[in-house]
Amino acid sequence: MSINLAACEWTSSVGPSHARMFRAAVFCFLVCIFVLPVSAARAQEPARTFDADAIDLPDGYEAEVVVANLSVPTTLLFDGDDLLVAESGWVNTALPRVLRITPDGMATELAGAGLESPVTGLAMVDGQLYVSHRGKVSIAADGVLRDVVTGLPSGGDHQNNNLVLGADGNLYLGQGTVTNSGVVGMDSYIFGWLE
Repeated sequence: MSINLAACEWTSSVGPSHARMFRAAVFCFLVCIFVLPVSAARAQEPARTFDADAIDLPDGYEAEVVVANLSVPTTLLFDGDDLLVAESGWVNTALPRVLRITPDGMATELAGAGLESPVTGLAMVDGQLYVSHRGKVSIAADGVLRDVVTGLPSGGDHQNNNLVLGADGNLYLGQGTVTNSGVVGMDSYIFGWLE
């Protein structure tokens, strides 16, 4: 599956390390504020208009739309020049998936079938893509998921979350609590945690 998305260029008058960090931060900000929900069939809505003048940036920086019409993106990860994006598959949005977006704006789905929403984290370790999704961590390869951790207590308000590779070479993740403050509220019923 391929989707043609708008390509992007960033320019900066500062060093490459600062430019890359700033570029990632601006991209995350733009993705988060221009997210459009899509139907469960993953239909794309018409792109919103973008006004670069509405964003206050330091001198020497420009902001452009990189990707539009994502559905609740939770994690962005650079893999070389490509950008990996996790869409959570949150309640009443599109199905969960992980996309690879190339510099020319083309997107391919790396994982979709078998993901349990929400998808909350990605990590690339030794060429393997690890995906954190409800109750488990899986390796995605050739569109197939292989579970490496299962049974995480993620049946409530907070799930297992982002993945981080530690300096010791181990992969770490955050694990949320089942409820807020130990109180099971109506929100738990509305989101489907309770029957």
